[in-house]
Amino acid sequence: NLFENGSAGIYWNGASTSPYEQGMIIENNRFINQSVYPIYLTYNSGAIIRGNFIDNTLNGYASSRGIWLIYNYNNTRVERNDIRTKQYGMYLNYLNGTSAQRAVVANNFINVSHPTGTTIYGIYNYYGTYQYVYQNTISTYNPTTSTSYTIYEGYGSYKEYRNNIVRNNGIGSTGNYCLYVPSLGTGTNF
Repeated sequence: NLFENGSAGIYWNGASTSPYEQGMIIENNRFINQSVYPIYLTYNSGAIIRGNFIDNTLNGYASSRGIWLIYNYNNTRVERNDIRTKQYGMYLNYLNGTSAQRAVVANNFINVSHPTGTTIYGIYNYYGTYQYVYQNTISTYNPTTSTSYTIYEGYGSYKEYRNNIVRNNGIGSTGNYCLYVPSLGTGTNF
């Protein structure tokens, strides 16, 4: 499928109590120039987001994002996506797996480049538990003195980061971080 323009490509807000939405597969789509959310999912269990191309670099909106996940559970898989956007490449808030059903974020290409300067994030991974974050290529570029975080990891537990390529192309005299960890959760490893 091709999703072009609009404020959101897929905006799916599931039921906020268990059992959560199940069986969501978003695979091999093109998302072009959504002003805010190409993919927005909340309250899903075991969603698969794989092989999608997202490009929001040509629209006139400074806050364009890529994949936005809030309260997603169990063996959620975010794999082989190509994301090119301006503010958030991937926003993961309470992406919760279990010891038996880990969430997986793997083999994604993420490029976040803001044309005029604002705080930007390649992967923003806040709270959440039992995740594998493997073999992603993440690049950020901020041409002004605004802060950029290529990976922002905060407050989660039992996460494992392995074999990622991380590049921050921001101006050296400002707050530009390849990896920023305000609080390292229990069992989280780099």
